[in-house]
Amino acid sequence: MEACLEALNSQSKASIDSIAGSRQTSQDDLLICISDIFKNLQSFSGSSFDKIFSRLAWMQNSTVLKNPFIEKALNLGMISIVLCEVVGLIPMAGNDTIEKLQNDVLKHFQIIALTLQNSSKQKQQQLLRKLLQSIEGFLGNLRIYLGLCASACRNLSPGVVLTIFTVIEMLSIFQQIPFELAYIGIANLRKEAQILTKICFFPSVQSFFTFRQAPFLPAYSHKTMTLVLDLDETLGHTENGIFYKRPGVEEFISELDKFYELVLFTASSQDYADSAIKQIDPSNKIKLRLYRQHTGAFNSPYVKNLELLGRDLSKVIIIDDWPTSFSMHPNNGILISPFTGDESDNELKKLLPVLVNLAVSDVEDVREALKCHIKL
Repeated sequence: MEACLEALNSQSKASIDSIAGSRQTSQDDLLICISDIFKNLQSFSGSSFDKIFSRLAWMQNSTVLKNPFIEKALNLGMISIVLCEVVGLIPMAGNDTIEKLQNDVLKHFQIIALTLQNSSKQKQQQLLRKLLQSIEGFLGNLRIYLGLCASACRNLSPGVVLTIFTVIEMLSIFQQIPFELAYIGIANLRKEAQILTKICFFPSVQSFFTFRQAPFLPAYSHKTMTLVLDLDETLGHTENGIFYKRPGVEEFISELDKFYELVLFTASSQDYADSAIKQIDPSNKIKLRLYRQHTGAFNSPYVKNLELLGRDLSKVIIIDDWPTSFSMHPNNGILISPFTGDESDNELKKLLPVLVNLAVSDVEDVREALKCHIKL
């Protein structure tokens, strides 16, 4: 295996440059990227990690990612590289810990490369099973390393602590997210960790999948239609510090996830929203979250400007209990009656078939369709 990777490493820099300039990354290109990652992983320096993440960026357009096993393996490999970067900054992490983690990561990428190189379908199935076993074993090892890191958190910088706890959370969902989104999350986490001076609360891993500046939503392979959901009085209600789920909300989210790219867009604070969404979306179907800091227009702090999402507005629907929230785009909005804790509320159940019908009808412009289906 080492000989194979060495042969790939010997290819000219022009090969790497051609990958960077291409719109799609082929399987051979992906192998070149992996071999370059393999080479840079053998030196734990800041510049080597920067090179590794530039290679990972090129992988986002790879057709090989259509294989779910490869995608999961690369997600886990990318997370482990972030952990390698962090472990190198922890004083308690001795050379033995670093070397063992490094060897585990290298072995993981070796199995990925072997799987990609084998053209025999039968052999590839065997390698995919081996890759799945590698993912499971590697996942257990990563949790051990994270436990060691977490035990040293009192002596670590805020950026390192944030990275450790975000990686812990990311490990719980790495099988559910596309590689493109995982890469964006990791890239945003690394940027945030470098400038962080104080931790007020631990943001959810999903908050790293979006951007602070417009366009807020990332460019990645997603469903054609986007459904933007308000939180308070739309999906739930808070009273005396207790969050009450709107009846039918979990089924509503789970079913519409099959047809829409789901986005939470709330005027609430980030820490409150992250806590509430755990109750209504335990399966992490809503992967994109926008908060109070993403609102603001026409001197009103709570207006949600859909143009800043970075999506085709003919394919965007917003559901909110307050019309001012979508006053800039009233034709994209569905006004739902506020939920204040009534256990007999059935608004989401009534709305569900309407939204499913809109999605399967493949309408050219949801704004025209909403005029026929919904009375605001």
